[in-house]
Amino acid sequence: MKRRMICLLLALTALAGLLVPAYAAPETEPAAIPEQSTDPDTDVLAPADPPVPGTDGETETEPSPLPSPQTSGWKKEGGKWYWYADGVKLTSQWITDGDGTYYVDGAGAMCTGWFTVDGVYYYANKSGLRQTGWLKSGGSWYYLDPATGAMAADGTFAIGGKEYMFTASGAMRTGWISLGGGDYRYADPSGALVNGQWVKSGKSWYYMQPDGLMTRDGVFTIGGKDYLFDASGAMRTGWIGVDIDDYFYADASGVLIRDQWVKSGKSWYYMRPDGLMVKDGTFAIGGKDYMFSASGALRTGWIGVGGGDYRYADGSGALISEQWIKSGGRSYYLKSDGLMARNEAVGKYWVDGSGAWTATWSDAYGMYDNTTVYVSRNGKIHLYSDCSGMKTYVTMTLAQAVSRGYVACQKCF
Repeated sequence: MKRRMICLLLALTALAGLLVPAYAAPETEPAAIPEQSTDPDTDVLAPADPPVPGTDGETETEPSPLPSPQTSGWKKEGGKWYWYADGVKLTSQWITDGDGTYYVDGAGAMCTGWFTVDGVYYYANKSGLRQTGWLKSGGSWYYLDPATGAMAADGTFAIGGKEYMFTASGAMRTGWISLGGGDYRYADPSGALVNGQWVKSGKSWYYMQPDGLMTRDGVFTIGGKDYLFDASGAMRTGWIGVDIDDYFYADASGVLIRDQWVKSGKSWYYMRPDGLMVKDGTFAIGGKDYMFSASGALRTGWIGVGGGDYRYADGSGALISEQWIKSGGRSYYLKSDGLMARNEAVGKYWVDGSGAWTATWSDAYGMYDNTTVYVSRNGKIHLYSDCSGMKTYVTMTLAQAVSRGYVACQKCF
């Protein structure tokens, strides 16, 4: 009897199981989709976490429910921001959000600071917003393309009507910039490259040509005036040696002097039309003759020319000819060739071996102007008709001979 009751109960239990409805609710509720929340740091609406897929289409652990198909935007995970589009995390691409542009890396994390895309540098601020225009970073200035944000690097770029040069790392260059081969460009403190202008650097002046290259090692015409620059590009002033012993002269402003007088120290010098200094000889300048030493200094006063002969230059340096001068209290005569007369008659006057005027003929020799003298074919005045075996002569008075410019025979007088 007892066995019969047990069998009956088992049969009833099996029958009850077959009668349960197919749509009965499970014993536990599924996890609800979490609500979106606003991150206090950025005030950007953060979406819910995406599901974590398993390797075989199933999850190894209980996944978070999928967001709805409309779920898009930024989500902060592990201290980093990610962008979801319809629940899918985007990677390695630009994101446009409102008026701003952002970039997410290969892991989907939003980039900040410097980052590269296809070898090009970009910069995003702390909020991830891509920057454009000028940017100061680490003490240097950089330029980011206004349209793309790409960093300018390794070259010259026109920005706002001016040219700027950037290193391979993108830093803006200032000061002297070597281009190789001895060529240089110059950027002012603002970074703008200087073209067609003077630049003072240290204690020297330099000139940047219209193409921006520094002038160097030669003579250049700038604003209608000539300037000379050394191999380093510095403008020269004062005396400038060229070749072995030739010189140019540039005034304090650097302008080369041509066809002009120059006073240097206590001496005067003359620069020829080609700019070279005259030296070591006699030169006609402005209708007058001047004599210069081997150093180029203008000579004044008595100038020995060899063989006991002298010339004389006045205080201006002009050589005197056909004129009496007074020197040291005595009178001297400079003949038509500029040489000082000596031991000869000058008109009715006699100059001795030093060239100084001694007296008139009559005073010097106790003679009267009407004394008869003999003039030889070589123009010498003789007291004796047979002087030195003279064969041919002309007789005249002493006054006549002197007036005609004949000179005394030193044997007779």
